[in-house]
Amino acid sequence: MKKASAAFLLFFISTMSAQGQAVSYESGGSLKHICEDDAAFNGGKCVGYITAIADLYRYISSPGTTICIPSETTTDQIVSVVRTHLSEKSDGLDHPAFPVVAAALVDAFPCR
Repeated sequence: MKKASAAFLLFFISTMSAQGQAVSYESGGSLKHICEDDAAFNGGKCVGYITAIADLYRYISSPGTTICIPSETTTDQIVSVVRTHLSEKSDGLDHPAFPVVAAALVDAFPCR
């Protein structure tokens, strides 16, 4: 089941057209703005968005996966990694937020 889910996800991501990317709900830049906002709602949205992507990668982690988040890693640590990435790397912020978050997770939690 995990391999089928991972295969579907990879197929889906690899076949996204420019039109599919245009309907992205968040860009890297909008996620950066949300994560920098002190309002409780946006703080929750930031944590929720990042956590959902991290959970997805935890679920599909298998041989060949590029992100391997250790089970003892906390949500706060994951969110901190992504927030730091968003504030330090301005390239790609005009792209959909999903690959921007994934890039931060790859840098912080590569599979070995």
